[in-house]
Amino acid sequence: ASPSCAIETIDEDGSTGSIEFSPVAGATTAKIDITNLSEDKTYRLTFVEIVSGARSNTIQVRKVSTPITDPVGGPLQLEPVFQYSCINRLFIPNEDNGQILYEDYGRQHFYFIAETRPEPLPAFFPNIYCHDFQTYGETPVNNPLLEETPGHFFVWKKWDPRFFDLNDNTKMEIHELLEQKIKEQGVNITQTPEIFFELKYPNGLQFQQTSDGSTPDGADQSSELSLGFYLSPFIDFQNGYKAYCPTQANYYGTNPLLVAMRDIVGVDTEALYIAKQDGVCDFIMVPEHVVKDIWFYKENNVHIEPNSDTIVGKQVQFYWPADPTSPYIKKSDQRVYTIKAASEIATACSDGGGNVSDGAPSTSYPPHDKRIGCVPKL
Repeated sequence: ASPSCAIETIDEDGSTGSIEFSPVAGATTAKIDITNLSEDKTYRLTFVEIVSGARSNTIQVRKVSTPITDPVGGPLQLEPVFQYSCINRLFIPNEDNGQILYEDYGRQHFYFIAETRPEPLPAFFPNIYCHDFQTYGETPVNNPLLEETPGHFFVWKKWDPRFFDLNDNTKMEIHELLEQKIKEQGVNITQTPEIFFELKYPNGLQFQQTSDGSTPDGADQSSELSLGFYLSPFIDFQNGYKAYCPTQANYYGTNPLLVAMRDIVGVDTEALYIAKQDGVCDFIMVPEHVVKDIWFYKENNVHIEPNSDTIVGKQVQFYWPADPTSPYIKKSDQRVYTIKAASEIATACSDGGGNVSDGAPSTSYPPHDKRIGCVPKL
């Protein structure tokens, strides 16, 4: 009869176990049932004859999970984001002659992608408009919109199949693919990385008209719509705890997660900031390559351009619309905007977050420059 044998197992954490095994006389190979071994773990296996205690040499094996097939292949798809404005003008009556006088105006910024371009306003209103009525007439149009800027920044396209839970396990495919690529480097991780998050923002105004249909009553921003996906900022714990957005140099470095992103992300990324207009509940999103030409902080009323060291703990501002040729001289049509951290958005306005929600994920250490995320740099 065959001797009574077992296979002694020791995993990478030092936990031991045993697998029943009945050898075949004269066989030079062995077939082992490893169903009960955990996936994506390395084991040391030793054949043991139970009665005599005789032991074989130890071999090392790794049980890997069934590979995930990339449903698309290549880098993630990209999507341009459009920015535009709506103007809300303030008129007051002249107490002397009853005439209506133009007093001031406020600007609100909105964002959309090709499929969520907002509809035109239902009518022309003297105090609110979202298109250039001096060029295109008073009848509202939605293409082009006022101060429309195509490709103000880019995101990862929300319809890329890898941003869906294709395996019905509550995990986006992109995160599972990154986990697999990390493990293919021989690195053991216990948690699936979650680094991509959905960016949502109102795409325009919605309001009820007054009974005579002449002026808007209760104008407000629309509900938030998805623009696409962005990356959570990375923190360099070896270099002053500075936030950064990955580039090609990182993809070819030594960090297993960034190396895993090489073929899936592929493109350089840049920081995305959000800023609030002083005194007004209006927010604007600005990519790094734009804001770095115009931002400043003040000391003794002197404009100073921040760098990665001096920006920490400063109130960083800029004048908008942007004028990179003379960024520190405020023009009559410009307003002051102050950069806000993700944690500051919800309380930035007295009535809440205004036209943007606090959707940015928190990290164990906040970005030193208040960036809310990373987006493709093109």
